[in-house]
Parts: sequence; C-alpha cells; structure tokens
Amino acid sequence: MRLSGVLTDMPVAAGTPVSESFCGDCEECVRRCPSQAIRGKAWSLHMDRDDLLDAAVCKKTIIERGEMIGITVEACGVCISVCPWTKRYISRIGAN
Repeated sequence: MRLSGVLTDMPVAAGTPVSESFCGDCEECVRRCPSQAIRGKAWSLHMDRDDLLDAAVCKKTIIERGEMIGITVEACGVCISVCPWTKRYISRIGAN
C-alpha cells in the first residue's frame, strides 16, 4: 500500500472510496512479489496491514534490490504494476 498526501486549498472532487477487495481469486501480486512479502489474503476494510503483508521483509528487499542497481529511493511497485485492476485503471485514463 502506498499512501501520500497533497496539501492544497484548491477544490478537489473526491473519488468513490474503496471498501472491499476487487481481487477475487487473483494472486498476481503474490506470485510476482520479489520478497514474497504479500501473504495472499484478500484486503478488507479495517484489516490490519500485518495480515496483508510483511512490511519489514518488503522494505528490506526494496533496499537490497536498490543497492544492487544504485537506486537510493525506496520504491519497488512490482505488486502495483502487475495488478490487473491497476492496469485497467491506467488504460482507462489513457496513461501509458
């Protein structure tokens, strides 16, 4: 999960909140996670992050992989990039 924030006084329309998983039987993120940190449980509202993934293992792997190729910014994003829902969203908004 990636969280970020934007501080502005510009009027911004809020999107529709996601309150349940769209994953179904898909486990593409689980299969492709380089650290095997994703536990394979479907996300649900009010779920504890530790039930979803091992954040410490994820971060450790991100740092180790970054060091191998000289990247100092901690970011992996494999789980997001392989997600069918993310791919559909990106194609829908026309961002390539």
